[in-house]
Amino acid sequence: AASDVYKRQTIDNDSMISHQHCALYLNGGNVYIEDLHSANHTFLNDDIVMKPKICYDGDLIRIGQTNLMIQM
Repeated sequence: AASDVYKRQTIDNDSMISHQHCALYLNGGNVYIEDLHSANHTFLNDDIVMKPKICYDGDLIRIGQTNLMIQM
């Protein structure tokens, strides 16, 4: 499996977020983000996530109208 650890996180009050919008996972010591075919896309530093991408400290994730910052 590509993932070492999965933990489900729910974000309420954002109707632009799909039920299963994106995944963050560990692989080979790196943190990856992957869009799960969401209706409104997942963004990493304002770029649409089209395939799994490595995340770095300080990267910005946008799902729906919600912004998150990666802190490692």
